[in-house]
Amino acid sequence: MTVNRIEKIRSVIHFNYNTQHNPVGHPNHDRLAKIRPVVVHLNKLFVSVTTFDQRLFQDEQMRSTKRAHFMKQYLSNKPHKWAFKLFVVCSLSGYAYSFGIYSSKQDVDNLSDDGAVGNTVIRLCR
Repeated sequence: MTVNRIEKIRSVIHFNYNTQHNPVGHPNHDRLAKIRPVVVHLNKLFVSVTTFDQRLFQDEQMRSTKRAHFMKQYLSNKPHKWAFKLFVVCSLSGYAYSFGIYSSKQDVDNLSDDGAVGNTVIRLCR
C-alpha cells in the first residue's frame, strides 16, 4: 500500500463523532474520546471468552511509535523510551482480558483510597 493511500485513509477514518467530544475545559473531557468506542468494543470482545483463569495479573505495556503525540510517555529504563502506556489485565498464559490506555494523571478515577495503582486495578477488573 502506498503512503498516499495510507494518508488518505487516515484523513477520513473516524470512530466517534466530533460533536460528542467535550472541549478541553469541560469536567467530563476525555482525551481518548475519538477512539473510546474501539477500546470499549475490544474490551467487550476480550471478556466474552467463557473461561477465566483463577490467577490474573495487571501489568503495564509500552506500545512504541515514531508518531509525535502529546500522550506518549518517556521511560528511561525501557528499550523503547517513548511509547504509549497501556495497563492490561492478563492471564498467566498471556491472554488480555481488559486494557486501558494511560492518558494523564488527571484521568485516574478516585474510586477508593487505594492509590493510583490500586484504582487502576479496580477500574480494569470492573
